[in-house]
Amino acid sequence: MLVNLLKLHFGWPLARIKCLPSIIVALFKVKTVTRTEVATAFPGTAEMESHDKRLQRFLKHVEIKPSLLATLVVALLPYDTSTLSRDRPKGMLGCFPINFLVLSVVHEGIAFPIFWLFLHNNTYANYEKLKEGGET
Repeated sequence: MLVNLLKLHFGWPLARIKCLPSIIVALFKVKTVTRTEVATAFPGTAEMESHDKRLQRFLKHVEIKPSLLATLVVALLPYDTSTLSRDRPKGMLGCFPINFLVLSVVHEGIAFPIFWLFLHNNTYANYEKLKEGGET
């Protein structure tokens, strides 16, 4: 079922589509993002080095666009309708300014981020001006 859903959202070759669920399951198993550790949790009887090379090829050749990923996450939700929330956390992290635009799906009062964008300087204000038909 997941492979069919991924085929619907991503225009990838079947080998890459089948690789993504393996990566997701492996990430949950090993609870780390270290590539060689993830490769140890891949299904099948191939050597770990073969799984690692497959993972390297996937990471090298596949670009997952955040907008496609957000669409996929929403499609996986078991609801007919969802509440979306837009937030703009802004502040300082030590001496570094942070300014994000975050889109979240709200479930039982908890917002789960599905898409975020780092904003440079006053980007959001410019977006609001453009949305209203003004010029930046």
